[in-house]
Amino acid sequence: MQLKSILLFKRQFVLCLLLLTSSSLVLSAEEDDTIIKGSQTFKAKCASCHGEDAKGKDKAGLDLDVNPPDLTRVAKRNNGQFPVSRIYAIIDGREALEQHGPRVMPVWGDLFLSETIWEGCSQVEEQLVRGRVLELILYLDSIQQ
Repeated sequence: MQLKSILLFKRQFVLCLLLLTSSSLVLSAEEDDTIIKGSQTFKAKCASCHGEDAKGKDKAGLDLDVNPPDLTRVAKRNNGQFPVSRIYAIIDGREALEQHGPRVMPVWGDLFLSETIWEGCSQVEEQLVRGRVLELILYLDSIQQ
């Protein structure tokens, strides 16, 4: 009887390991997909000012007073930490950030909201906007140097 219990425990242990391993692979694949979506959004919405490589562009051709920042060095400029909350607020833009200075960048939260297909369902719309902003943030975090 004791041998049966040990074999059952081993089988359950192996099954648990397989489940844990496969779920991390799924999460990894989902994260990769999210980063790809963020990259696509970046190229469509941000690259015109920040450059395809996210290293910023010269203000001369952009009719701006300052050069758009190098987004591959956000963490480096913040003591090695990628400031998710701050970047979220800057991208979303619907809440004014006095320390950010005058807003030159589009208010992406409003623009993403206008692109949703869930008119009249504010909770779903807001979740879609948050998802788009978070996809961008995951992408930006993935390209830090």
